[in-house]
Amino acid sequence: MLKKHYSPKTKFIISDNIIQSIKENQYNAGYLIFSKIEISNNNKFIKLSRSENLEEAAQNLYAAMHQLDAMNLDVIIAEKFPESGIGISLNDR
Repeated sequence: MLKKHYSPKTKFIISDNIIQSIKENQYNAGYLIFSKIEISNNNKFIKLSRSENLEEAAQNLYAAMHQLDAMNLDVIIAEKFPESGIGISLNDR
């Protein structure tokens, strides 16, 4: 059992409205996307699950956080997961 969850060195923000956050962002940002929104073919946008599957997103979350954390970004903006089931735990990460 890990004593502590992984915490990126890069500033990390959870967004209730990822589309608005993308439009308003003025920084060198990376994004963790969960919902079925169209995203650019850009390595700064990581889709955690193609089918909005919370289990799949959970499996991909830490690798995606590490990938973005290594990119020398100003901020990582993560879309908030649904507040049900494992989504509650994921939002706590």
